[in-house]
Amino acid sequence: MDDGKVDALLGQNPKRSVPVVIDPKTLADAGTRTAYRAATTTFDRMKVFLSAGNLKTYILDVEPVVADHAVSVDPTLGGRVVGGLIEIQPTLSPKGDTVLLDYRTYINQGGTIERHPFPDFGEVQGNREPMRVDLDTAEVDFRTLRGSVRIPLDKTVLLGLTTGPDLEKGTVYALVVEVSASKPEGE
Repeated sequence: MDDGKVDALLGQNPKRSVPVVIDPKTLADAGTRTAYRAATTTFDRMKVFLSAGNLKTYILDVEPVVADHAVSVDPTLGGRVVGGLIEIQPTLSPKGDTVLLDYRTYINQGGTIERHPFPDFGEVQGNREPMRVDLDTAEVDFRTLRGSVRIPLDKTVLLGLTTGPDLEKGTVYALVVEVSASKPEGE
């Protein structure tokens, strides 16, 4: 969401803090957009990882490979995830009405991959043009939320807010969760 919609989501009280139970309709009324959505089934006290996004690969390093009358390179590739990752571990209360949720999120919404020329290998026999290879440098800009919080079951809860990597755009990311519990058949 953009920065101006936070008040619409949290209300006008400047001391109102998160986590807070919110009505899903409030999210829609605030004009928020879902960047990443995930659902999973897990067991009590089991850690789960969910991710959404893309992996961008780039050339991190090169090793020259030389043979008779030929030169080449053996590249080392790097990878940068652009998207979101969440790690959660729920622990159900003995009464079964709340859950202690340990969570950690990572959001990388951008960053550039810049190309830098690698020093040329010089002339190869029979070829007057120098061989040139470009190396890439990736910019990584993670935003994270991390915590442990006890929340009610079957309620939509806003756990936290973080700014996007481009502060001039005023983007704010909200972590919204809903946890439900079920018993195995026969219990």
